[in-house]
Amino acid sequence: MNIYFTSDTHFGSERTLKFSGRPFDTTKEMDRHIINEWNKTVKREDLVWHLGDFGNLNIAKYLNGKIILIKGNYEENIPDEKLKEIFHDVSSLARYCYNNGELKYVCAHKPSDCKAVLMKKRQEQPDVFGLFGHIHGLQKVKKWGYNVGTDPNHYRLVSMDQLEMRINAIKNHYDEEVWMS
Repeated sequence: MNIYFTSDTHFGSERTLKFSGRPFDTTKEMDRHIINEWNKTVKREDLVWHLGDFGNLNIAKYLNGKIILIKGNYEENIPDEKLKEIFHDVSSLARYCYNNGELKYVCAHKPSDCKAVLMKKRQEQPDVFGLFGHIHGLQKVKKWGYNVGTDPNHYRLVSMDQLEMRINAIKNHYDEEVWMS
């Protein structure tokens, strides 16, 4: 089983298509592209962490993998019971993601929510890293975290292996000139 991450797919959202400047003529074209990229990558037995703002919930039936949904601002008014009929698991709060029994990530929709939980957890486990979405393509990398959203990742999911490579670069190869205060 492989593990993947994404956020802010906003399936069916005309507003997102327009305001995020996505390179598609219609929401159907956008949805088709994201679904195709998803299913080329994800197998039925794989796990996908979707960090909120899924969009049209009916699209879930066309996607491979078991989806854990961390609710974003677009899902906050949808009852968990309804979402649990569609997704493998649902959470309104930041969640911990483990790989082979080792805590790897704090996952949340908003960077601010992610950072708040992450900084407390890092007191015990300094190597834990944050994964978030919400800000679309505005910033891909923070010193403490990575934006797994669909916009900054070319409308593709991010694999655990890709994250490990990128996090290694963030931790070990970026200097202080990179980080915005």
